[in-house]
Amino acid sequence: MNKFFFVFYFTISLLSLKLSAQVRFERSWYYTAVDTVAPQNINQQHFNPLKGSNDNPPFHNQGVYWFKLDIDHKHSADDLIIGIKNPHLDSVFLYQSINGEIIATDTAGNNFRNNKSYLRYVRFKITGNTATVWLKTHLKKEILFPVTINTVPAFYKAESLSFLKLGIYYGIATLVLIVNLVLYFGFKEPKFLYYSILVFMVALLYGYADGLYVLISNNPVWLNYASLPVMLGATIATVIFSIKFLELDNKYIHLFRVSAALLIIMALCFLAYLIFDWTGACILGNMVLPLLLTMYWLVALFRFKKHTAARFFVFASTLSLVFTLNFFVFRFIAPNYLNLMPGELKIANILQMLILSIGIYHRVKKLHKEHAFYREEIQRYLKEQPTTEYPAEKDNEQVHNVFIQLQDQFGLSEREIDVLKLLVEGLTNQQIGEKLYLSANTVKFHIRNIYLKMDINNRAQAVNKIHGVAG
Repeated sequence: MNKFFFVFYFTISLLSLKLSAQVRFERSWYYTAVDTVAPQNINQQHFNPLKGSNDNPPFHNQGVYWFKLDIDHKHSADDLIIGIKNPHLDSVFLYQSINGEIIATDTAGNNFRNNKSYLRYVRFKITGNTATVWLKTHLKKEILFPVTINTVPAFYKAESLSFLKLGIYYGIATLVLIVNLVLYFGFKEPKFLYYSILVFMVALLYGYADGLYVLISNNPVWLNYASLPVMLGATIATVIFSIKFLELDNKYIHLFRVSAALLIIMALCFLAYLIFDWTGACILGNMVLPLLLTMYWLVALFRFKKHTAARFFVFASTLSLVFTLNFFVFRFIAPNYLNLMPGELKIANILQMLILSIGIYHRVKKLHKEHAFYREEIQRYLKEQPTTEYPAEKDNEQVHNVFIQLQDQFGLSEREIDVLKLLVEGLTNQQIGEKLYLSANTVKFHIRNIYLKMDINNRAQAVNKIHGVAG
């Protein structure tokens, strides 16, 4: 266990590691609803300062944002690289002052990709003696414009560290995915499959934030809009997994309706963004994920004392929930105190995967014990068969009457009677589920209710109860 925590701490430390910025600069911004400001007049406009390196301007729907970078570089012989880690930027224009005139010197973004070089994000190379540059862009989908300025060697050192952290994260995600798929095929437990799907969809979502989709295609439509169906898919996977992990299949009907309504709203928001190019619709759609995660976290907290799965869910999701709420919701209505970037959300996701993996391991051990118990119980039942007069040997009408009496005497539902009939025949939970088209968790839920209502602890006692009614 100590080794596990050491590996966990070492992994989180690597993911949290950052190289100190090599070049200091100050950022300020200016917004105009209509692109009518001539570049030569841009210095006459009032620019508002931004404090933190990851701070962003207030939200405005559509329009043009100008960013002014005042660079403090003491070693002017070194060239510099300006990096902007936002995969949603379709175009960014770089302006510099040359011979007293502000002119466009370079353009980058999803609309200007080429097949000659692999670039995850927008970057510009400028000479080391440059004191001020201006960047002009449309901020689509999200108000996010994180800028870094480094010398060329420092930039590539930071890129190497970034790729190391990407390798760690996606390596862990792949391992968790494979393990859960193996467990699913080994135990036929749907939770493992749903968790595998969730891990895969979340990895796809982070892959977009990490600028990795350019490895598939440089098409601007793909680069600008591929995140929308992935975001919707990841949210659906979150809802399904939460329901299955917390075993809510037969409860909280209103919760399912609210989830379905929010997912429909999310899809409509993304559709409105595609049709009307409305940035606000995309931001509202993205807020559905943290709202749903909050809702299921509260349900798990309500079930915390009585359900082990709920405790694992709360512990696993708390940090991830805080980070997700801050990034998708709070930064639009309050100062961004956590100053998070999309990539840093992976730290909380790693913690979530590790805790849920422990929870699933706990579930596997419990399944082993349950399977062993059921095998022993069935064997004991089969040994008792020759000396016990079983109601199934009577005619169909008498058997039917026996189960009607059981239903009346113990208040069993129709479905519980169906389960009880197969239970006393010696079928396993999986076999009962296959015959009645029920999940394993639903079968267990019915069996627990049957045992509780009939005041019994195992299948042999169920058979004795039936014999008692049959006389």
